[in-house]
Amino acid sequence: SSPSARTVTLDTLAFGSLAAYFWSAGPTGSCAWPFSTVHTPTATWKRLPPLPAPRFGGGLALLDGELHFASGGTVDGSRAGGRADAFTADHDQHWALSLADPARGWRARAAVPVRANHMAAATLGSHLYLLGGQSRGAEGCSNKDDVYRYSAATDAWERLPPMLRPRGHIASSVLPYGDGLLVVGGVHDRRDGGCASLLPARGARGRD
Repeated sequence: SSPSARTVTLDTLAFGSLAAYFWSAGPTGSCAWPFSTVHTPTATWKRLPPLPAPRFGGGLALLDGELHFASGGTVDGSRAGGRADAFTADHDQHWALSLADPARGWRARAAVPVRANHMAAATLGSHLYLLGGQSRGAEGCSNKDDVYRYSAATDAWERLPPMLRPRGHIASSVLPYGDGLLVVGGVHDRRDGGCASLLPARGARGRD
């Protein structure tokens, strides 16, 4: 059956796309992550295998026919509703789901070098990039400038030069730009971010 309708907030969603298909994941009351795919010409939904464990605010991106979900946090549902102490932990797990054979489920990949939530994941060429984020519920003082690049060929992460400023809540605002990625907006210690371009070969540049 099709996934039921639910209300979610944009900064806890993760998205991926390929041709006429679009994937999304959103939290339920128990902070689980049900995955769904929609065929956009027919607007029909199909449920995909769930993540191996509940997560919110992780990075989701499509790389070489696989959906990759990395990092993210967990929440104590009994303390939800905007309370900082509801955010119990961040995680370093990294899973991948083959879209050619989704019945195999999510498979573990190399762990992320940093534990965070509300970061961005994006693909450029043959690599997956993970950018920014925050620690647990400390939105006002823990935004990160970290940039990591993952190679599926070696199943390994490498750290790249940091962004110009720490940014969180950028899951839906990292875009391909020339030979790099453009990070638009976001949150920097509860202040609106600016705009910076990440060039993988040369680090970060841009303006605030």
